This record gives sequence, structure tokens and C-alpha cells, in this order.
Amino acid sequence: MRQSNFEVSIEFILRKGEGPWPDMDKLSEFEKADLSDTLYFFLDFDDNCQFDYKKAISHVEVIYDGVSQLNFSEIDRGMIFKNGEIRGFPSPVLCFSFLEPVNQHDFLKCVWRSSVKFGPSYLNLNNEEPFYFEDHQGYTSVIGKPDLNGLREATVQSGHTFKKSISPKILIDGVRISQLRGN
Repeated sequence: MRQSNFEVSIEFILRKGEGPWPDMDKLSEFEKADLSDTLYFFLDFDDNCQFDYKKAISHVEVIYDGVSQLNFSEIDRGMIFKNGEIRGFPSPVLCFSFLEPVNQHDFLKCVWRSSVKFGPSYLNLNNEEPFYFEDHQGYTSVIGKPDLNGLREATVQSGHTFKKSISPKILIDGVRISQLRGN
């Protein structure tokens, strides 16, 4: 029997992608220092979902923005610009709260197409296509309470704070990763 919950936490592990990879030499010094202003998270629902999760979500908590430097479970997470290249990949963790119980694995199947757009400023100025980080291998997964609590503790210890509540509509429309930070 699959578990139904009022909350489902998802780690979006976005290791592959589509689109042309941006020219790293064209990133501004500001963008190189903090990639979060060049990255936008898009919550994407599969059109084949049997249930309208968009209407059932009451709010979303950002557990981890997927970009800030963080060590959790002996794994270094985050994205940095170093020696002319980007190291790491986005892996945001979001906790979805629902108005009614939902099947967590069915919900996961409905949001696996979510992505992070990498859009440095020079691409926008030149009307060039951005790169999209996506999950092509099925690494995106539901996070259980023990790992979720450990990740929350790791973010506190590292001094990171993230939004306690953010509108699902903002996530669907696309939100700059830097806007997921703070309270």
C-alpha cells in the first residue's frame, strides 16, 4: 500500500539538461560569485496527472535552494563557479503541504519534469536560448522525515535560511533561485 500524506518533500536532482551551454567567459563577475541570480526554478506538472495537485497544494516550504554550498550526508551540495567552469548541479528540496492526503509517489510522478533554467544576463541581452537543468535519469525523489530533518539541521548549521512559505503559482511561473532565500 502506498503512503498518503498531507505533506510530501521532494528533492529535485537536476543533473542533465537541454539547450546550448552558456559561454562561461561571458558571465559577469557578480554572476560568477553567486550563480543563484542566473538560475530559475520552474515547477512543472505532467499533463497526464490523474489529480489536480495545483489546486490541492496549500503552501510550499523551501528546505534547500539546491545551489547554496552545503555539506549533508558527507556529500558536498551546491553550485559554484571555479577555474572557469561550473561545478555541481541544482538540487532544490521543497516540502509541499496539501489540503487533503495525497499519494506521495503519484505526486512525484506529476512533478518530475520540473527544471532549473540557467540564464546568465548576456543570454537575455542577446535573445539567446538558455540551458535547462533537468532530471533525465529519474533521480528526483521523495525525501523521508529522517533525511528531511537532517537536511534542515545542515542548513541551519551552515547559516542558510530559506522561504518558509512560497506560493505554488510563483514556482509554476518560475522563480529566481536567489528569491528562495531568506524567511
